[in-house]
Amino acid sequence: MSQFLDFPLEDSFLIGQQAADLAAEALEALGKELIRQKATDIARQIEIYLSCHTYPNLEALSTDPILASIAVQRVGKTGYSAVHDSRGINRFHVDPALVGSDLRPLAQRYSNFWEIIEQSLGGEAEGFYEFKDNDGQVRKKYMFCYPVWPPQIHPHGLVVAVTIFIDEFLQPSRSIHENILTLLSHLEERTRAERRRADQLRAINEVGQKISAVVDVEQVLPSIVASLQETFHFYRIRLYLKQPQARFLVLAAQAGHASDKPVGALVSVDDGLVGAVARSGRPHLENHPLSDSAHTLADPVLSESLSRIIVPIKMGCDTLGILDIQSPRHDSLDTHDLFTVQTLADQIAIALENSRMYQELREVAVIEERNRIAREIHDTLAQGFAGILMQTEALRESLNMGQIEQASERLSRIQSIARDNLNEARRSVLSLKPSSSNHQSLEELIRNEVAKLQRDLNLQMQFQVIGTQPLLSADVKQAIFRIAQEALSNIRKHSRATRVQIILTFESRQVILCVMDNGVGFDSQAQFEHSFGITCMRERARMFGGVVNVHSQRGIGTTIEACVPV
Repeated sequence: MSQFLDFPLEDSFLIGQQAADLAAEALEALGKELIRQKATDIARQIEIYLSCHTYPNLEALSTDPILASIAVQRVGKTGYSAVHDSRGINRFHVDPALVGSDLRPLAQRYSNFWEIIEQSLGGEAEGFYEFKDNDGQVRKKYMFCYPVWPPQIHPHGLVVAVTIFIDEFLQPSRSIHENILTLLSHLEERTRAERRRADQLRAINEVGQKISAVVDVEQVLPSIVASLQETFHFYRIRLYLKQPQARFLVLAAQAGHASDKPVGALVSVDDGLVGAVARSGRPHLENHPLSDSAHTLADPVLSESLSRIIVPIKMGCDTLGILDIQSPRHDSLDTHDLFTVQTLADQIAIALENSRMYQELREVAVIEERNRIAREIHDTLAQGFAGILMQTEALRESLNMGQIEQASERLSRIQSIARDNLNEARRSVLSLKPSSSNHQSLEELIRNEVAKLQRDLNLQMQFQVIGTQPLLSADVKQAIFRIAQEALSNIRKHSRATRVQIILTFESRQVILCVMDNGVGFDSQAQFEHSFGITCMRERARMFGGVVNVHSQRGIGTTIEACVPV
């Protein structure tokens, strides 16, 4: 505002021009900020969704309709979001014909557009480019790209791109240009509008900080709606939550003008505008003239509200709740308010989904811990006891045949296995994983297991290592080692093999372990409900995005192949 004081009041043209420029800058900045917020919100929704789903490849990911509804969203009047991968291939787009297309050929025709896309393949990117609208008019578009690198599709990544004709945000500025002589009379109103936009951005930021700092979001919903009501001076704000598997909403929080509807009241999704938005999943904006009594009679709430915004709180295709904003002044809410309220609703949706997932994880944590301990016992103590049992049977045979020297060796082996398993039990109490594995390479760990098996059964063993071991985390190394240990244990207990080959292959993006034997084999097409060892191997690989494949044929042998990304 201080810049306006540098010009005399009678110079209305110069003041108006300056006001128009400032308004254009502010509105453009607001538009860019809203687009960035929308892109990051969609990226968070994609990350949450992908954390619960896996895909064999990016082509399968592109066919997920729920993920498509998250990735492709309308933004304002002319904008939309799309998603391409880190190779520049369209994965989700408002135009289905463009899904799967390569963006690289556009480098020659739309150089500015391609510069933004190319930059987005390595990080956040933004910029302007020119594009024809539906009327054939060339207009300036703004695009913001936000990359996502979810481990579920490693090594590939996704890039959320939100684009919009930037002049959509500049309508107030055009009005100032067209009505420059009347600018001074409207200057105060425009200033208030800018303050309101700033308040909206501040409220979005405050709500985001507040809901991200708590786990149980429903506890802070009353303070969130109270903050919004205080910031924007809305007549009334109501926030409803949809009950799972039910056709009604619960009023979770409200602020503003008192009403006869208490918190906790139920609203059917079959009644009123709130129910209509819950059913359709589409936002609603309306401004009622004073003489419009038909709507007032249809919905008593509208008799107290001349302007109203109702937006769904959605996660993908699922409606989690409703945000209902009411104002007592006609035409006091516009599409910018709708966009802001929808952004707030998206943030609340993310927080609600995070809260739900957190509660589920808490419930799963105990089960997962039990499974982990069961795997550790099976991989260490159970295998040790099995080894002792086998050595005891061999010792009995040696004694029956009078082979005292062999019996003594068997007894020493039994003592060694018992001692190792006693140490393993002590280590399990402390950390549930052998301390020696923290200092040994994966090759050394597997080689030791191979030596033990060869010593116990006198097999023909071949251990081959291909490539150089990359930097592996302790958990990944432990998982691959346990898979190898279990595969060799199965050979010890079941295969009756005479020849075993182990190949450990280190590649740039994965480790491949292959264990082959010429034993009795089994039917690999059968289900493994009762094979705890194979289940453990697969669970260990799956924890890091890997797979374990088992191929076996009766009388020929068995091959176990584990592929784990690094």
